[in-house]
Amino acid sequence: MRLALIQIRGDTVYQYADTASRIKALIEKACADKPDIILLPECAYPSYLIRPEQEIMEESLAGSEALLKAVSELARRNSVYICIGIAVRREGSIFNAAVTFDREGRQIDLTAKTNLWHFDDRWFTPGSGYAAFDTEFGRIGTMICADGRIPEIAGLLAKDGAKLILDPVNLVAAAEKPEQLSNQQYEFILQERARENGVYIAVSDKCGVEGNVVSFLGRSFVVDPEGVMIAQCSPDKEEIRIIEIDLSRSKPVSRRKEALFGAMDKPTEELPVAEICRQSYNVEDLVVYTMLARFKSASAEEYLEKALYYAKNAWILRARLLILPEAPQSFVLDESVLKSLSGELAEGYFAVLAGTSASGARKAFVVSNWEPAQEIGSIGLLNLPNASSIKIVQLSSAIRLGAMFDEEIHIPEIARTAMLQGADIIVHFDASTDDSTLKAIKTRSAENKIFIARSASAAREDCSSITNPDGARVTTTLRAEEHSAAAYVNTALSKFKSVVPGTDIVRGRSPDLYGRLFSS
Repeated sequence: MRLALIQIRGDTVYQYADTASRIKALIEKACADKPDIILLPECAYPSYLIRPEQEIMEESLAGSEALLKAVSELARRNSVYICIGIAVRREGSIFNAAVTFDREGRQIDLTAKTNLWHFDDRWFTPGSGYAAFDTEFGRIGTMICADGRIPEIAGLLAKDGAKLILDPVNLVAAAEKPEQLSNQQYEFILQERARENGVYIAVSDKCGVEGNVVSFLGRSFVVDPEGVMIAQCSPDKEEIRIIEIDLSRSKPVSRRKEALFGAMDKPTEELPVAEICRQSYNVEDLVVYTMLARFKSASAEEYLEKALYYAKNAWILRARLLILPEAPQSFVLDESVLKSLSGELAEGYFAVLAGTSASGARKAFVVSNWEPAQEIGSIGLLNLPNASSIKIVQLSSAIRLGAMFDEEIHIPEIARTAMLQGADIIVHFDASTDDSTLKAIKTRSAENKIFIARSASAAREDCSSITNPDGARVTTTLRAEEHSAAAYVNTALSKFKSVVPGTDIVRGRSPDLYGRLFSS
């Protein structure tokens, strides 16, 4: 299948007539290369900032239907599918929509953005749902820009059979020079989104600056089902890019487990995170200085000896949270190790560790010196397939923690449910080595606004790290067999769920929509 990405220059709403003409000319130009599908950006017409004044907004919107009619005719005349991002008025409301026409020029899909971004809600009404549509290549779905930041939306399209997700975007960015422009969705979120769902994602963006206010990323791109970016455009030029893709490589993932993820379709006000984010806190209660320790061990005795060494150093550094490596599977992490470590921890200090139990299951524990070790190992799916809940442990009145293992980082519902249940920090015990893990960690942190502390396997050269709610690393150990590093984890950041003004990942949820993920 031949896919054409049209990356257009972002102009202001005052230039809407010229924008419409350029869109039609660019579609004609793209058709010369005989593509099967053409994708244009979000709000390709009339602009992204459509309301500097009411009069010009109304004037430009009046041209939307005429442009759609012209695009329909171009699709019919060139026997090509066309998906265009456009502002439209329907039944008295204005929507940020993606409209798709088939080879005969018939409208086969209109998807309206539901996860409104920043100033979108100044004029746009959120959409109400997502569904894939049939083509001779297989089912295809559409989402729009910030929709890609919500894992449930791509998940819904994959569940509906989409092998390709078309994503018209207006990705914003900032840099001194165009070649430095970047964005979370470009760097890691959409790459992980494709991988976790086993689908292609095609992204068409604008370039340039609209009205000296909105700076566009450019870099329109395509990601394959393994999360690999297989093509991209420049950061600053209007251009057309043709990419050959094979939708037979798409294998939409089925991994929904309603018993574990029931929180995702509950009303927001019924969830722990709603009350947690409303509370008032003392600054000191929100912050925990955290140490990551990596070391090798060949026996339970050696593991305990080294754990106690780092526990003493954690006390010296005033690191109240110590994250230890997972114990090797060659020995059982039994009660004696947990009790011995507990007895050596200072008052108010915690250690998090994991290992293999006598039953052969991998489990994680939080240890302190004033109560029995608390198990958090049932958060996962890979190690406890019959788990009935995702457990969160409360370290203090203000800080809550969960855990996961290895490939569970690629299952978005685990971190999502943990966040909805109040987790500020997830400890990820990870023995994987591929680069997709780092992108997944960054994605889970950013899409849930939580910290993820990666405790890497000590069996090889690797590094443990802490990633903050913006998807940036706070600290990392050296790539060495044994090393420790420490940094502040300020959970005020994990309780503030606004990404930008107007976009909140908790208050902006659509649980009625997400419930379809679990329906048969």
